[in-house]
Amino acid sequence: MMGPKAKDAVPAIIALLSVADFESMELSEAIQTLGNIGPDAKDAVPVIIPFLKFEKTINDEQRKGLAHLVSSAAAYALAMIDPSCAEAADAAQIMAMDLKTKTAAITLDYIPAIKGLTSIGDGAIPVMIDAYQDANELHRP
Repeated sequence: MMGPKAKDAVPAIIALLSVADFESMELSEAIQTLGNIGPDAKDAVPVIIPFLKFEKTINDEQRKGLAHLVSSAAAYALAMIDPSCAEAADAAQIMAMDLKTKTAAITLDYIPAIKGLTSIGDGAIPVMIDAYQDANELHRP
């Protein structure tokens, strides 16, 4: 986590969220950066919450994959910034789906989902168990 040293960057990152083009990856990277800053980015939580459902706002199938990255980044960021927020359960579900739908063995793609789920704490344990069981079924020969 970047922590307090990066706190001064939070207002600029929040401003970027309103103008970033999600297809250029700036949006998901900016949101994930807020998560990497951690609790010191708490001012960003109200701005991040709408991005949890961002994927559902995109109807174009070709753009849905990039929109999913935005929703996943928002889930990770919320879990890392404020794991006790009311939206933590929604974030846990998104991260669990990320674990369930990956087709490769454990890769770097899993790391944000795992970190986010573990920061939510006990409430995420059933979600993690379910995700891992589904992933195991997917990878069995």
